[in-house]
Amino acid sequence: MLTIITVAGWPGASAPAYQPSQTQVLPCSDSDQGETWLRLMGRVLAVVFSGPNPAVKRLKFDKGYDRLPDEVIEAWACCIWSAQAAAAAARADPGCARLSPFLARLAEAVRVLLPLSKEELDSAPFVGVVDGLDQRFGARLQIPPMKPACVVVIPTSMRPTRLVTAQPASRIHAGAGRS
Repeated sequence: MLTIITVAGWPGASAPAYQPSQTQVLPCSDSDQGETWLRLMGRVLAVVFSGPNPAVKRLKFDKGYDRLPDEVIEAWACCIWSAQAAAAAARADPGCARLSPFLARLAEAVRVLLPLSKEELDSAPFVGVVDGLDQRFGARLQIPPMKPACVVVIPTSMRPTRLVTAQPASRIHAGAGRS
């Protein structure tokens, strides 16, 4: 979903010379309060990463392996990149002044709630996704590279208890509503 929203995004009125493609139907901001890629990105991420009891805190993995599966690291890289990209685009567009503080808090929540280690942040799956998203969408959305914001290691004292102990992807389940 995050990639679909990103594909549909474009800088909007803040870049009058920019000519969007046929797939770029969501501007960065809209003075008529129409739908924007930033607002949609925030909605999708907020369901998982915000509120008093974020859904990501209920995600459970079966115990037994010493590392996260690459697929999980890649998905979390996409979440972190998307949150950082939305926050950066909002900061750069004056039309997003009201949305910018929410997206900045959400981007920080995503980083803190996904307690990735330095090794996971430096891993080929994580870096590959972040680099790929920067290359594919950075210029198109007129945002700077997000990699520096994505690879920040959260100090252990600020991290929640480790949410996961890795298992093969086939053994992953959402523990929503379960103890």
